[in-house]
Amino acid sequence: MPKGRYWTKEEDEYILEKAGKVKPQTIADKLDRSFGAVECRMYKLGVSNTKLASGKITANELAK
Repeated sequence: MPKGRYWTKEEDEYILEKAGKVKPQTIADKLDRSFGAVECRMYKLGVSNTKLASGKITANELAK
């Protein structure tokens, strides 16, 4: 049994619309979900964020 609440169709649609356009934390705040929950849901929906939107950089970029 899941610890949190179930994902709604509207939340999934919002994620699909905003993924890659806004930061996952912004999506999480809007949906009142944790950052980790949104990242997991995005993975299950088969979508990902661009590097720019996620704020993550590669080790090579960090070394520069």
